[in-house]
Amino acid sequence: MTPNRIRFLRKKRGLTQPDMAKSLGISQSLLSLIENGGREITPKMQDEIASILNVTLDDLFKLTENQPVNDLARIEMLDVKACCGTGNDVISENVIGSWSMPIETFKNITNTGAENVKMIQVYGDSMEPTLKGGDWVLVDITRNTPDSDGLFVLWLTTGLAVKRLQGGLNDITVHSDNPNYKDITAKMGEIRIIGKVIYTLEAKRVG
Repeated sequence: MTPNRIRFLRKKRGLTQPDMAKSLGISQSLLSLIENGGREITPKMQDEIASILNVTLDDLFKLTENQPVNDLARIEMLDVKACCGTGNDVISENVIGSWSMPIETFKNITNTGAENVKMIQVYGDSMEPTLKGGDWVLVDITRNTPDSDGLFVLWLTTGLAVKRLQGGLNDITVHSDNPNYKDITAKMGEIRIIGKVIYTLEAKRVG
């Protein structure tokens, strides 16, 4: 999705900037920043914008006529509940949408290609205060070995989970940042790493 796309659809619907800002519950100055590419928006706000503009997310993500495809990095969003609830190991079958950002912003986050990064929403409180329920993480699925301490997405018996991995190549500690949860010690072959968290997006209402 591009800022120009939001402006284009707003004008097409006959909405003024103050009207749309009021509907979103944000200031006109913030909406102006969004429309001019000066502020990234959360997936939740993307949903709200699509609803106000009476378009689907697919429509919202379409490029404007003069927007070249290679200006954007498009990241697939996974339905973590579907992964956990069905025990489905095939990530591609759990794609529910995509999130786009300017390619230059993406390159400041990682050197890998956008096809190697997935977006997953966090559920539960096991990683508080680092992550809270509703937050989003960008996961590099090419980094599926504990090359360094950090946050990783794992397949556990309960489904997908974001945990902190610590340790060496043999014994590894699966750590929850919330002290109410106990650490788990495991052998490398006992856990399956989906990818490493490379970026987090806090879920909060803007404005």
